[in-house]
Amino acid sequence: MKGGELAGVILIIFAILSGGLAWQSYRIDEFKKKGIASKARILRKYISHQSKPWGIWTIAKSPRYSFIRKTDYYFDIGFFKGKKEKKTNFKFVEASFKASQKTISGIKKGDLIKIIYLPADPYETIISSKDFEDNFYIMIDALKSLYNKDGKTVDATVKSIDKDNGMVSVMVMLSSIPSMGFLEMTTISVVESVYDSFNKGDEMEILYLEDNPRISVPKKQLESLIYVNPYILIALTIFFIVYGIYLMKRG
Repeated sequence: MKGGELAGVILIIFAILSGGLAWQSYRIDEFKKKGIASKARILRKYISHQSKPWGIWTIAKSPRYSFIRKTDYYFDIGFFKGKKEKKTNFKFVEASFKASQKTISGIKKGDLIKIIYLPADPYETIISSKDFEDNFYIMIDALKSLYNKDGKTVDATVKSIDKDNGMVSVMVMLSSIPSMGFLEMTTISVVESVYDSFNKGDEMEILYLEDNPRISVPKKQLESLIYVNPYILIALTIFFIVYGIYLMKRG
């Protein structure tokens, strides 16, 4: 390989590296300008290992044939998006929820029944406390973890019972409920240092995009990433590609 061709190949490699850094910087820039801050609770943390073959398939049994091990770190998180209000609400509300036949058979109109709900979204999360403990409700682990961690148990008065559909209507006072927005749950990829810094049940600061809240990133991780003006990097990438191809053709 001639000197010009070698220089061209090196510039193409630089173009690939600067292109990757440009994309990372563009995403960082987007979160810095449009990202909305929120507190997220870690519902689950786990590691995914993947092994990819490296070498020549025809000599798979050769000592020279090996696997590249790739490790990814993930958090399942829950957070509230949308408008938040600082004021506290005190409301007497009517709500209906699904209940087991065992629960329904043991209550009548006017009785008290224990319910559990999530304070940040009380009207849509009321369920029977006893049925929750008995695993009557089919929930993903992340939501079940939220009920266990943040759920509030209170007494409610039975207003009516629909035995055919397994529904119970109650009247209940929901007090000290700040309006937190809408509950969002998602899985995010994190770097090893962030993974080691937090445990299940911890809260951490995140930034999410309003048009797609499931795309979110820990604030701590965002601050640790390398950032260069993406437009400068795009210009450099184009230069490396064009000049690299020129040198390779010139030899």
